[in-house]
Amino acid sequence: MSKSIFSEYAAKYYHVSYRTKSGELLEGDFQFKAEVTRREAFQADSIRRNVIGPIPQGQDVPPMLQAEAYMIGQLAIHITDAPEWWLKSEDGLQFSDDGVVVSVFDKLTEMQQEIKEKLGEKAGSLAANAKAKAEQA
Repeated sequence: MSKSIFSEYAAKYYHVSYRTKSGELLEGDFQFKAEVTRREAFQADSIRRNVIGPIPQGQDVPPMLQAEAYMIGQLAIHITDAPEWWLKSEDGLQFSDDGVVVSVFDKLTEMQQEIKEKLGEKAGSLAANAKAKAEQA
Protein backbone atom coordinates (compact mmCIF):
# COMPACT_ATOMS: atom_id res chain seq x y z
CA MET A 1 0.00 0.00 0.00
CA SER A 2 1.35 3.44 -0.87
CA LYS A 3 2.02 6.06 1.76
CA SER A 4 -0.72 8.63 2.23
CA ILE A 5 0.03 12.22 1.30
CA PHE A 6 -1.33 13.18 4.71
CA SER A 7 1.19 10.95 6.50
CA GLU A 8 4.04 12.84 4.81
CA TYR A 9 3.09 15.85 6.92
CA ALA A 10 2.80 13.99 10.23
CA ALA A 11 6.35 14.87 11.27
CA LYS A 12 6.73 18.20 9.47
CA TYR A 13 7.18 21.40 11.48
CA TYR A 14 6.38 24.96 10.42
CA HIS A 15 8.33 27.85 11.89
CA VAL A 16 6.49 30.90 13.18
CA SER A 17 8.28 34.15 13.91
CA TYR A 18 6.07 37.04 14.98
CA ARG A 19 6.85 40.34 16.67
CA THR A 20 3.89 41.52 18.72
CA LYS A 21 2.64 45.10 18.76
CA SER A 22 4.41 45.48 22.12
CA GLY A 23 7.71 44.37 20.54
CA GLU A 24 7.93 40.84 21.97
CA LEU A 25 9.38 38.30 19.53
CA LEU A 26 7.50 35.00 19.51
CA GLU A 27 9.29 32.22 17.66
CA GLY A 28 8.85 28.51 17.53
CA ASP A 29 7.98 25.45 15.56
CA PHE A 30 4.46 24.11 15.17
CA GLN A 31 3.37 20.69 14.04
CA PHE A 32 -0.11 20.26 12.60
CA LYS A 33 -2.41 17.32 12.06
CA ALA A 34 -3.05 17.18 8.32
CA GLU A 35 -6.24 15.14 8.39
CA VAL A 36 -9.03 15.45 10.95
CA THR A 37 -11.98 13.25 11.79
CA ARG A 38 -15.58 14.39 11.59
CA ARG A 39 -15.63 14.44 15.41
CA GLU A 40 -12.66 16.79 15.42
CA ALA A 41 -14.29 19.03 12.82
CA PHE A 42 -17.37 19.34 15.05
CA GLN A 43 -15.10 19.92 18.04
CA ALA A 44 -13.48 22.84 16.19
CA ASP A 45 -16.91 24.37 15.60
CA SER A 46 -17.83 23.85 19.25
CA ILE A 47 -14.66 25.69 20.27
CA ARG A 48 -15.50 28.50 17.85
CA ARG A 49 -18.98 28.88 19.34
CA ASN A 50 -17.59 28.73 22.88
CA VAL A 51 -15.04 31.47 22.13
CA ILE A 52 -17.76 33.75 20.76
CA GLY A 53 -20.13 32.99 23.64
CA PRO A 54 -23.83 33.72 23.77
CA ILE A 55 -25.01 36.40 21.36
CA PRO A 56 -27.90 38.59 22.50
CA GLN A 57 -30.83 38.53 20.11
CA GLY A 58 -30.61 41.18 17.42
CA GLN A 59 -26.85 41.66 17.79
CA ASP A 60 -24.08 40.46 15.53
CA VAL A 61 -20.52 39.40 16.24
CA PRO A 62 -18.06 41.58 14.32
CA PRO A 63 -16.74 39.69 11.27
CA MET A 64 -13.10 39.88 12.42
CA LEU A 65 -13.99 38.26 15.74
CA GLN A 66 -15.94 35.56 13.91
CA ALA A 67 -12.90 34.87 11.72
CA GLU A 68 -10.55 34.80 14.70
CA ALA A 69 -12.84 32.42 16.61
CA TYR A 70 -12.85 30.15 13.55
CA MET A 71 -9.02 30.22 13.45
CA ILE A 72 -8.78 29.40 17.16
CA GLY A 73 -11.12 26.42 16.72
CA GLN A 74 -9.13 25.12 13.75
CA LEU A 75 -5.81 25.55 15.50
CA ALA A 76 -7.09 23.76 18.60
CA ILE A 77 -7.76 20.58 16.64
CA HIS A 78 -4.85 20.77 14.19
CA ILE A 79 -1.89 21.65 16.43
CA THR A 80 -0.10 18.54 17.68
CA ASP A 81 3.06 20.22 18.96
CA ALA A 82 3.71 23.86 19.79
CA PRO A 83 6.19 26.10 21.61
CA GLU A 84 5.73 26.73 25.32
CA TRP A 85 4.62 30.33 24.74
CA TRP A 86 1.68 29.07 22.66
CA LEU A 87 0.68 26.44 25.22
CA LYS A 88 0.71 29.05 28.01
CA SER A 89 -1.53 31.33 25.94
CA GLU A 90 -4.51 28.92 26.04
CA ASP A 91 -4.33 28.32 22.29
CA GLY A 92 -3.89 32.02 21.55
CA LEU A 93 -6.75 33.32 23.68
CA GLN A 94 -4.50 35.16 26.15
CA PHE A 95 -2.81 37.36 23.56
CA SER A 96 -4.01 40.95 23.16
CA ASP A 97 -2.41 41.05 19.69
CA ASP A 98 -4.65 39.19 17.21
CA GLY A 99 -1.76 38.92 14.78
CA VAL A 100 -0.28 36.05 16.79
CA VAL A 101 -3.25 33.78 16.05
CA VAL A 102 -3.29 34.90 12.42
CA SER A 103 0.43 34.14 11.95
CA VAL A 104 0.04 30.60 13.35
CA PHE A 105 -3.13 30.04 11.30
CA ASP A 106 -1.21 31.17 8.19
CA LYS A 107 1.21 28.27 8.75
CA LEU A 108 -1.67 25.80 9.03
CA THR A 109 -3.05 27.22 5.79
CA GLU A 110 0.38 26.89 4.18
CA MET A 111 0.46 23.19 5.08
CA GLN A 112 -3.06 22.68 3.75
CA GLN A 113 -2.13 24.42 0.48
CA GLU A 114 0.94 22.20 0.09
CA ILE A 115 -1.26 19.12 0.52
CA LYS A 116 -3.82 20.43 -1.98
CA GLU A 117 -1.06 20.99 -4.55
CA LYS A 118 0.36 17.49 -3.98
CA LEU A 119 -3.09 15.97 -4.33
CA GLY A 120 -3.53 17.89 -7.60
CA GLU A 121 -0.18 16.62 -8.87
CA LYS A 122 -1.08 13.06 -7.89
CA ALA A 123 -4.49 13.34 -9.59
CA GLY A 124 -2.81 14.66 -12.74
CA SER A 125 -0.34 11.79 -12.70
CA LEU A 126 -3.11 9.21 -12.21
CA ALA A 127 -5.09 10.73 -15.07
CA ALA A 128 -2.06 10.64 -17.35
CA ASN A 129 -1.41 6.99 -16.44
CA ALA A 130 -5.05 6.08 -17.08
CA LYS A 131 -4.95 7.84 -20.45
CA ALA A 132 -1.73 6.05 -21.43
CA LYS A 133 -3.22 2.67 -20.47
CA ALA A 134 -6.38 3.42 -22.42
CA GLU A 135 -4.36 4.32 -25.50
CA GLN A 136 -2.42 1.03 -25.23
CA ALA A 137 -5.60 -1.01 -25.10
